[in-house]
Amino acid sequence: MNQESAPRLSSVSAFFPCYNDANTIAGLVQMAETALRRITDDYEIIVVDDASTDASATVLAGLVAAWLPGAFAQPPPPKPQAAPAQDAHGAA
Repeated sequence: MNQESAPRLSSVSAFFPCYNDANTIAGLVQMAETALRRITDDYEIIVVDDASTDASATVLAGLVAAWLPGAFAQPPPPKPQAAPAQDAHGAA
C-alpha cells in the first residue's frame, strides 16, 4: 500500500517533554510535523518545557512565532510567597 492510498487519520496529537533540549528540540518538532502532515490534516504538537535552564523556551518561542504568530502560551512566573508574620520578639 503506497502513501497516497493509505487511509488518513482524523486527528493526531504529539506530545514531547522538554528539559534543557535547546540543541535538539527544534529538529524533533520539525521531524514530528513532517511525519504528521503525511498521515493527517488535523494535528497538534505539544511541547512542555519543564523549567529548562538553557535556551529551550527561546527556541520553542521561535518555532511558534514562525508557525503561529501570537499563539505562544507561557505560564506566568511564580508568585512570590509572603514572608511569615513576626511577633513582637522577632520570631516567626
